[in-house]
Amino acid sequence: MFSLKAKTFYWWYKNYISDYIVDKESKKWCTEHIEEIDKETGEVLEKPVYIFKPENLGENMSIDDKAIGHDGFTILSNNDTGKIAMMIESTRGEE
Repeated sequence: MFSLKAKTFYWWYKNYISDYIVDKESKKWCTEHIEEIDKETGEVLEKPVYIFKPENLGENMSIDDKAIGHDGFTILSNNDTGKIAMMIESTRGEE
């Protein structure tokens, strides 16, 4: 598995391992948002919650942040099942 190219793994994950295609077709992909108010302008900003699956929550959870390109993401995952419960495009604790 470690000799597998990242693009190949991404393709398999997106098309076969995850529920991405099914969720996208049924309009379940990226339906949740977190609102944030810009302190300088007062503008309400919406940040997408890419994954939100409460059924993946459990007693033994992990939180991690990842940089993908120039964007920062926070990922909440279940240590017992290995499933992602939430992924948001933010690394700020308040959000």
